[in-house]
Amino acid sequence: MDAHIIALYDDETNAPMINDSINFVVEEIQRDIELSELSRHLKAIMNSWVRTHSWYNSDRMSKFEWCLRNVVSRTMRSQVLDLFKVRIKDYGPGRSIDEDDLKFKLREVSYRLTRFTSDYFWDLDTELTTEADRWVINNGERVIAIDFERPFSWFSSRTMSTHYHLPHVPKYPVNFVPLQVLACDFKHEPNWTCSICLEVDSIAVNSRCVRTACQHIFHMGCLDDCKRVFLQQKENYNKTCVPCPLCRAPIY
Repeated sequence: MDAHIIALYDDETNAPMINDSINFVVEEIQRDIELSELSRHLKAIMNSWVRTHSWYNSDRMSKFEWCLRNVVSRTMRSQVLDLFKVRIKDYGPGRSIDEDDLKFKLREVSYRLTRFTSDYFWDLDTELTTEADRWVINNGERVIAIDFERPFSWFSSRTMSTHYHLPHVPKYPVNFVPLQVLACDFKHEPNWTCSICLEVDSIAVNSRCVRTACQHIFHMGCLDDCKRVFLQQKENYNKTCVPCPLCRAPIY
């Protein structure tokens, strides 16, 4: 019976159904995962991918998602087969297992993997760290000390700010309004000063000006420094926006 169960799972005609379940689990985990709770080693690897501008592999899939898909695929197969083996006695010797049974078990395992990712039967963090480490070793990549010294983060040239969520899984609301980068000479407009540095010319590296969705204008470098300080505070790791320094409206 074990051979029959394995053959049923590995049958090519069932591959689309299995892939749909895997895709569902991967998408759910990536959307809801708490990056601040991942192992320091895994976050260091992710930081190295961002630092070297190699977040995506040659197939344009993020390396994080590639590793996660491998982990989910193995775990999905293992748990579905285990559930069949445990409950085979309930079916009785004359009860055959078919595609409908497989579909039911896939649904059950998908629910478990997306709702109880830290439960005893699946240590996602350990599995994902091992998979990412395997990628680094097999592809001759390097993780250096500085990658371990900060939380996972990346800088968006579109929003001109630092973010603490997965780069390939946007977390902006539907009505998200990006920062508007103003003309280089805007800072010399009469009676304008940056409300953060209180100067016209900022000491920040980038002193061009940006307008927020709430219509306030700051030096780009000054605003990014404020955002970085806010988001690097432990209690703000899971946030995707910061309050405007003037009106407290969300800035993405």
